[in-house]
Amino acid sequence: MNQNQLPKNTIIKLILKSVLDELTPTEKETLDAWLLNDKNRDLYNRIIDSKTLEEKRSLYKTIDKDKAYSKLLQKIETKKATKRKAALRSFYKYAAVIVIALAVGVSILTETTSEDKNFNEQTPTVTEIAPGKPKATLTLANGKKIDLEAHQNEIIVSSESTKIDNKNNHLSYTSEADNQPNTSVKHNTLYVPIGGIYSVQLPDGSMVWLNSNSTLTYPEAFRGDTRTVTLEGEAFFEVVKNKGQFIVKTENQDVTVLGTSFNVSAYKDENFFSSTLVEGKVKLSSEETEEVILAPGERGYLKNDSSKRVYVSKVDVRNYSSWKDGVFYFENEGLPTILKKVGRWYGFEVKFIDADKIDYNDILFTGMTRKDASVKELLEMMAKTSDITYEVQKTNGKYEILISKK
Repeated sequence: MNQNQLPKNTIIKLILKSVLDELTPTEKETLDAWLLNDKNRDLYNRIIDSKTLEEKRSLYKTIDKDKAYSKLLQKIETKKATKRKAALRSFYKYAAVIVIALAVGVSILTETTSEDKNFNEQTPTVTEIAPGKPKATLTLANGKKIDLEAHQNEIIVSSESTKIDNKNNHLSYTSEADNQPNTSVKHNTLYVPIGGIYSVQLPDGSMVWLNSNSTLTYPEAFRGDTRTVTLEGEAFFEVVKNKGQFIVKTENQDVTVLGTSFNVSAYKDENFFSSTLVEGKVKLSSEETEEVILAPGERGYLKNDSSKRVYVSKVDVRNYSSWKDGVFYFENEGLPTILKKVGRWYGFEVKFIDADKIDYNDILFTGMTRKDASVKELLEMMAKTSDITYEVQKTNGKYEILISKK
């Protein structure tokens, strides 16, 4: 291979090992050959230049230094006391080089092979991934789409029959359509993207919290004895009593209630449907399954397979409702399930290395974390309490977290 076309990871590794005096004879020969190129040599000299290191010192503070410190401390301890101070200075120089290589090391090949588009972006760090926030798009019956985040504290619609108010990340409906039986009922659609959450008070006064990557379609007014909405994704409902049946239609099951609090999860990219009852009573039904009645504290679970059976179990309802209150709560839950939920909020995909050989579902967690916290806190906790490591990648503006076993 042409030494000027070495993979970026190889170059980074060789530079680090050269600073730490750990090059094997073969590796030294490879690095020396790479340094024969004037641009490569100039870049190498800039990387280890004291001014460059000082400019990158702030990055050093954001990187976990334990591994580098442990390794270099052995060298420092072998120095004589009179040289201890100089050795410590060397440690910071070495550590800063490590930071450059790991945090912005991709720039090595950006500069030396600028024609390679794969290296135009810096290596991302987990601290770049921000928590989600309230945001949603409302589609009116006439097809008009409204970015609710951009129209905070505004009246979206005001007519003789309907008023739609968007205030404090909450949408509310006031309808007079019940008093106008000859007019047609219009339907609206509320969509919450990945990294979002939003709440809506329906025309009957029922409250709905819509989770990330979810869509709710509903009428601007409810008429008759049946109130029907359609859900794709996840939502928590608090239904007003004594106004007739309330039906949540999903692709796999219908949830029918009279007045209750419950959660429904019906994502298309999941292989199951579930409904968890907090208060009241609900009925789960479909053309292919038997009717099931849930009591408070029970969860109905239907896997998308040939069994067509709804399984009912007692659960801690916090696991299925705390997301609307700004908290992730997990109880003996598998790593893939947790990271899929968390990924919708923080906006990242997850890839499990060697998933065909390792059952990551066997890695279970119980606990809670605030949704406004850095995702790094959650990932670090998982890494420290289980035998996994993680790495962040960014492609075409999208984040991906790679999970692997140690």
